Amino acid sequence: MLAYLQLIDSPEEQSRFEELYITYRELMFHVAKGILGNDQDAEDAVHDSFLSMAKNFDKISTADRHKTKAFVVIVVENKAINIYHHKRRHSAAEYLDDISGIPIHLPDEDGMARCLWKLPARYREFFLLKYEWGYDNRELSALLGISEAGVRKLNQRAKAFLEKLCREEGLL
Repeated sequence: MLAYLQLIDSPEEQSRFEELYITYRELMFHVAKGILGNDQDAEDAVHDSFLSMAKNFDKISTADRHKTKAFVVIVVENKAINIYHHKRRHSAAEYLDDISGIPIHLPDEDGMARCLWKLPARYREFFLLKYEWGYDNRELSALLGISEAGVRKLNQRAKAFLEKLCREEGLL
């Protein structure tokens, strides 16, 4: 934990980070192990996640517990997927689209909400990080552990998939 705290300036933020660590570490490990299947790789994903979060801690609000929980799950899922791809020597363009991701509760009568719900977890979570929480490509690159070009490609693919779903729903 000391390594993470050294990346954070103020004692107040360090205290908030410790609380974040204690509250979500087990959940993050569980999510990562579900993707990777073993303890060692899951620990690596959790460690990488906490490093990314410590580097960007000024953008994390711990006041809204639901938003914070969703955020840490998104980060650890992406770190675990990156480890999975690295271990399997897959190209960066392939994704684990069958991972359920964080649940989102959207109104049933909203066609766009249905389309967002149908997106693969990686795309849905990317939209949350980019458009709901306002992370730019540089920040997303650091947070997700992919290049900025990879972030742009992920954005392009996510938008294309969403457009396809919207056409199927008759929204476009």
